[in-house]
Amino acid sequence: MIKSFAQLYNFNGDFDKISLENNIKIRKITEFEKQQLKEMFDKELTISISQQIDYFKYGIFYEREIDNNDEVQVIKKVVLYLRLYKNGDVNHNGILSILPADKKRGLFSHSMCGSIGKNYYLSKDSINNLKRLFKKLYQSKVDINQPVFNRFFNLAKNAWPEESILDYIIIIESLFGENTQEITYKLSMRVSYILSQVFNDSRLKVFDNIHNSYSKIRSKLVHAGKIKLNHNELMKYRAILEDYCRKLLLLYVLNENMFNDKKFNRNVDKAINLNQKICFQY
Repeated sequence: MIKSFAQLYNFNGDFDKISLENNIKIRKITEFEKQQLKEMFDKELTISISQQIDYFKYGIFYEREIDNNDEVQVIKKVVLYLRLYKNGDVNHNGILSILPADKKRGLFSHSMCGSIGKNYYLSKDSINNLKRLFKKLYQSKVDINQPVFNRFFNLAKNAWPEESILDYIIIIESLFGENTQEITYKLSMRVSYILSQVFNDSRLKVFDNIHNSYSKIRSKLVHAGKIKLNHNELMKYRAILEDYCRKLLLLYVLNENMFNDKKFNRNVDKAINLNQKICFQY
């Protein structure tokens, strides 16, 4: 049996273990496993991160009979699905695999180093909902290495709210894939209509938030203008757009064929004009 595990950064909860699809578990890390991680990082890095390893309690564990060298993709998929399930920055720094004959394979992940932002907390009460959604997500054939997902991953370590906001807007633009003179209005209409239907968000609030993100932040950044919002206001928009992107990416994973249909934007616009329901799997 081959076991791979990665410590979850910025993650906490009130449970001991969650069993998911494909022999994947999220559980508390033992002191022995923490020591194994320390040894791996001390070997790979020039700086010590022992204090970080001692601080975080949970990890992702993946067991299988055959070594397919797939632990990076599996762990990445679990982290992505955790972030799509609820708001909060959760990530990992590396993966340790225990192979037959007690051999070890350490994989340090530079691209996912550290976490910045809202702490990710998972309670016992939400475990059943997570398992139900995770099963649906894991059945999806979507390629999680697409640029839109990589951008979403890297946002977890972006300390500047202005840059985060710009990246979140780019994610939304890429999902709807259209560049027109009326992009601000059309994106605001489409996103607000979809989120209000599927997640019961306020359509007017979503429209205003997307529109204001363009006019007050994106346009100023792109055209070297001065942003007139203070840090707290920028952080507010960052949190709002994170929530919108999370929900849209969740729908994308579950409805990839619908989003990739060349007529998708036209179908959404038609549904808006006729006030018709769009049937997303969720």
